[in-house]
Amino acid sequence: MNRTRGKTGARGLEGRAKRPPMSAQQATMFDRYSVGNAVMAESALACGCKAYETIFTYNRWKAQGYQVIRGQKAVHLPMVKDVEREAENGETKTNRIFTSSRVFCRHQVEPIKATDERPTPMPTSGDIWVWDANGFHPAEPKPTPPTPPTPPAPIKPPVTAQQPIVNPTPIVQPRIDEIMGNWKEIS
Repeated sequence: MNRTRGKTGARGLEGRAKRPPMSAQQATMFDRYSVGNAVMAESALACGCKAYETIFTYNRWKAQGYQVIRGQKAVHLPMVKDVEREAENGETKTNRIFTSSRVFCRHQVEPIKATDERPTPMPTSGDIWVWDANGFHPAEPKPTPPTPPTPPAPIKPPVTAQQPIVNPTPIVQPRIDEIMGNWKEIS
C-alpha cells in the first residue's frame, strides 16, 4: 500500500471537503438517532443530562454559543464507521474502522464571553493597575462631581426695520409727557 503524508499528517485528509459552519438551530437537530449511544452517554454522566437534549459534541456546543470549561473531560462513545476506499486495482473497498465520538453535558460548558479585540495597553509608571476576575486592567478613575447645568440664555426676538420701536418701560412715558408739557409752556 502506497501511503503518502499530506499536509494534515499520516491520514491524508487533505482531500476531505470542509463542512460549512453549523447554526445554533442545526446544532440541536439530528438526522440519525442511536439508542445505544444515548444510553452510554447518560449512564456515563451522573448529573442526569439527557442525550440529544443537553449532551452534545464540542462543535455542537460551540455552534450554540458555549465553550467547554477548561479541564473538563469528554465522555467517549465508541463508534464503528464504514469507510470506502479505492484499492490499487481501481475497485472500491469498504473498510470498517473503530473510532469514538466525544461529548459533553450542559454542566461542562459555559457561555462564550465576548472578547475585546483591542490589546491591553502596557502600564506606565503613573498608572494604577488592578487584577480581578476581568483580568489585568487600569483602575477605574475616581468619579468627578457633576457640573451644574448652565441656565439657558433668554430668547430675544430679532428687531427688524419694519417693527416700530416701542418704549420698553411704560412707566417712564408719563414723566416724559410731563417734562415735554413743561417745555412747551416755556417755549
